[in-house]
Amino acid sequence: MERTRNCMKPKRKEKIWSKRDHRNDIMKKHHIRLTLFLTMIIVLGIAVGCSKQEEVFTYSGGIDSDGFYNGVTALDHVTLPTYEGLVIPKERYAVSEEALQRRIDAIMANFLSEDGVPELTDEFVRENLFPSFGYRSVAEMKAALQNNEQSALLFEYVKEYMVENTIVATIPESLLEYQKNTLIQSYQDAADFYEMKLEDFLRVYVRIGSVERLLEQSHDELNATATFSLVIQAIAEDADITVTDEDVAAYFEKHMQGEDYTEYIESHGLPYLRYITLQQKIVDHLVSSAVLE
Repeated sequence: MERTRNCMKPKRKEKIWSKRDHRNDIMKKHHIRLTLFLTMIIVLGIAVGCSKQEEVFTYSGGIDSDGFYNGVTALDHVTLPTYEGLVIPKERYAVSEEALQRRIDAIMANFLSEDGVPELTDEFVRENLFPSFGYRSVAEMKAALQNNEQSALLFEYVKEYMVENTIVATIPESLLEYQKNTLIQSYQDAADFYEMKLEDFLRVYVRIGSVERLLEQSHDELNATATFSLVIQAIAEDADITVTDEDVAAYFEKHMQGEDYTEYIESHGLPYLRYITLQQKIVDHLVSSAVLE
């Protein structure tokens, strides 16, 4: 998950935000971050539009200390396919030159000035990208970006395979509510950043008139996310895979360039960080046993 830095304050009303745009941002500073792949995400807090007594939302609400859903045994709800030794076609993980260049362009766009985009040289990389990303040369930068892009492609393939080949008997209602409320809160976080009311933010940036309409349009996506997270937990239960503090630290080292995650423990809670780390750990486990054609 490659991050780019932009020191300029975001301009308001400059684009229409899609749900995918916002999900890609939930774990960034100012709380405009969202899932893995997360495209994967949570909570039991806010009952939409019904209760007059507002409950305090926490991203770790409904998640236990292991990163599992509270009170849910996933294997009671799904029948898993064979998941060890997956055969992954080369075309599903090969990184094209165009995709790699898009990654590079996204980073370099942050250094745009009146003189245009600076030349990408080893010196530029050392001076400007080493502090944030650890790159020391153009070659090292490209290798890292290619690896990140390939990891993302493998993640998507494994996610697609497991969701399509797992027999899901039921999805606990608590999981669906969890996804709904996390989606709402992620947009609320963005609205807070822009110092706007949620309804105004949805209308201006997402072109959706209400929270209810947002949930209607997100119905299929929310079900897919709930299904995937249920499958992930089922594999963890079946293979006896757990997440340690070292795993969380390794996740931030690899996917967040070693950023100090203390602030995320404070804002999202350690159970939530274990939850997203578990998803990556399970996918890594499946990829490590897979056969890459």
